[in-house]
Amino acid sequence: MKKVAWIFGIVGALMMLFGAIWFLGIFKFGIGQNGIYFFHIANSCFLFALLCKCWCHHHKGECKEK
Repeated sequence: MKKVAWIFGIVGALMMLFGAIWFLGIFKFGIGQNGIYFFHIANSCFLFALLCKCWCHHHKGECKEK
């Protein structure tokens, strides 16, 4: 579960980066005026990563690194 949290955290960070690039107008990624969706995706990824970390904290015996 920790690896899943890391993966979603990285995906969220990439979406925030893409959203910032879109917001600054450097590159529009072919999505037109709807670049705000990058921030919605990032928010969902960060929330899921946080839930994974909380689950690992609550279930310490079930969530071990291998």
